[in-house]
Amino acid sequence: MSQFFKMLFASIFGFFIALFLVFLLLIGIGMSIGSSISKTETVSVLPNSVLKINLNTLIDEQSNDNPLAKLTGESATVQGLSDIIKSIHFAKTDDKIKGIYLSMGLAPTSYANLYEIRVALNDFKTSGKFIYAYGDVVSQHGYYVASVADSVFLNPQGYFEFAGMSSQTMFILGMLEKLEIEPKIFYCGKYKSATESLRRKDMSPENEEQTMAYLNDIYNEIVKGIADSRHISTATVDSIADNLLIRKPIDALQLGFVDGLKYEDEVLNLLKEKTAVAKDKEVSFIPLNKYKNVENIDGITSLKDKIAVVYAEGNIVQGKSNNDLGSDDFVKIIRKIRKDPKIRAVVLRVNSPGGSALASDIMWRELVLLKNEKPLIVSMGTYAASGGYYISCMADTIVAEPTTITGSIGVFGVLPNFAKFFTNKLGITFDGVMTGKFSDLGNPNRAMTDEEGSIIQNSVNITYATFLERVAEGRGTDTATIHQIAQGRVWTGNQALANGLVDVLGTKDTAIKIAALKANITQYRVVEYPKVRDAITQLLDDLKGDQEAQALQSKLGPLYPFYLQMQQLQTYTGVQARLPFEVVIK
Repeated sequence: MSQFFKMLFASIFGFFIALFLVFLLLIGIGMSIGSSISKTETVSVLPNSVLKINLNTLIDEQSNDNPLAKLTGESATVQGLSDIIKSIHFAKTDDKIKGIYLSMGLAPTSYANLYEIRVALNDFKTSGKFIYAYGDVVSQHGYYVASVADSVFLNPQGYFEFAGMSSQTMFILGMLEKLEIEPKIFYCGKYKSATESLRRKDMSPENEEQTMAYLNDIYNEIVKGIADSRHISTATVDSIADNLLIRKPIDALQLGFVDGLKYEDEVLNLLKEKTAVAKDKEVSFIPLNKYKNVENIDGITSLKDKIAVVYAEGNIVQGKSNNDLGSDDFVKIIRKIRKDPKIRAVVLRVNSPGGSALASDIMWRELVLLKNEKPLIVSMGTYAASGGYYISCMADTIVAEPTTITGSIGVFGVLPNFAKFFTNKLGITFDGVMTGKFSDLGNPNRAMTDEEGSIIQNSVNITYATFLERVAEGRGTDTATIHQIAQGRVWTGNQALANGLVDVLGTKDTAIKIAALKANITQYRVVEYPKVRDAITQLLDDLKGDQEAQALQSKLGPLYPFYLQMQQLQTYTGVQARLPFEVVIK
């Protein structure tokens, strides 16, 4: 028996030792993977190199590297606008870079992002270096950037899209009616179209008016940019789009939109001539995702004075950030910056359609405290609307891009009634007791009384009045004046400059220069917040979050936007200050 227990205890001990060793091994493997993922690649640029920029990828404010892709040698899944602009600027003075090669395509990003890239590319051309652009399939978005190139080439059998712009809104009221879900809508502002998909089956006259106005303004900006770059009149460019005159590649050539119909190997031969590469050798390309790590690209890191660029990107929500713009995390960043004496000025880069009114106000308060101590400049990206404008309005200077979507100064609330859905569709009923007349105010399982509706509408009215006060104070005017241009109306950057909602048209670089001027500094370095997530955190987030989203998008296909809208409805808490569910400009 004693021998049995000896063997038993030895086996148990051996099991735990083996388990411990496996645990240590897994930790070692994890640390090894993390080290290989997070290790910044040392980049050496060969003489006569060409910087390759791929426009056929998603572009966010900051790069979002895919750790798993890194292990297989693939490129980042999402490029950062910041890295693109920084790389173009550095390449301008890099003697080893002879030119830029733009790989055109669908360019699935906003015109505001593309505007920033265009500005940087035009500046790059002042160096005398070349820019070539090529595409098999070229969208209107992609061509807007590519048109700045010295030479634009299209596949002889390729596809070229240039047909003007359109904007479409999805209305889900009919679906809700079929499900017997009755949304109760409260809003301020006759142009506040964020709830129209829940209360109408088509666009209201006011929504049509504002959408047509900002769409035309963005379109005119794009037409002007292309006309200037290609040395064609705006009337000609407009006529080409309006009459769909480019239907075959040869049309693009004959109308002066491209400089040649060539296959990519033929374009590469031209690049060999430009960079003095022998015909039997390869062009020395360096992709942007590698070039962004070249030595000294971030400038002089030893400089004492700093300008902080804070990215406020995504839907504004209360609490922590989870692929959104969370007020808790944002406030921590702003407080940290406010207490850092080395940070002399702040650029708030806003790319948000808005969200929770309360979260917006919490963020607004912290930004006011920051502004009392340091210059605060806002740089508006694709969106700075509703709650996005709320957190911008107190800035010393507001810089917008011409195609920025901003304004939308208005609020709304949504309280759905699921009673008929549960009873008629699912056979579920509810009953209960309460101590007061309004104890279950907002209960989604019953119809709302008129008195309750009046209470909630009054709350929405108060929030709108506060919004007007914040904007009036920030812009140095009165609420009556702001109300005339508010009421939920959406404006472009161009229009916002004309009506006084912004101060300057320009890029993020423009905002940084203004910040330096106001801080009275000439030598400084730029630091970005929030910091890019470390490799392990990124890996875990990708595994649990992005992969799920990608799988859903793949399975649902064209139904995915419906899913997103229903998801957003579930996240609404309190009064909202945000754009419609989705603004899609084609």
